[in-house]
Amino acid sequence: MHAQFHAKQNKSNLICIDKVGEGAGVWSRLGELYNDDPDMTIYGFDGRLSAPEGIEHETYGNYKTYAWFKASKKFRDHQASIPKDPILIGQLSGVKFEFNSSGRIVIVAKDRIKKALKRSPDRADAYVMGLDALD
Repeated sequence: MHAQFHAKQNKSNLICIDKVGEGAGVWSRLGELYNDDPDMTIYGFDGRLSAPEGIEHETYGNYKTYAWFKASKKFRDHQASIPKDPILIGQLSGVKFEFNSSGRIVIVAKDRIKKALKRSPDRADAYVMGLDALD
């Protein structure tokens, strides 16, 4: 698996995987492989979950939106930097938000983002999930 190779090559003790959809099987398998390894954490990101209780829960329609806003605050507060990657920068700046029927902020549907960007925002999603996993 690429994730294992990348983690080993970079001496990482954390692998973050989107555990929804296509990533579910990868997350599950990595969990099995590293189940007894106290030096490796497999973090499964599930954007469908609710935002944390409190003001975040009242503001954001799901965990994915919460994670994106948390990442933007890290950029603004100089706690994280964006690599000089034009594709990543384009994807990060191309994701839009709207209000759902409950008045909470949500990320625009992925198919609409793909249409606007002419591609999936996969690098941006991975970057935001990685920042979330570090917390």
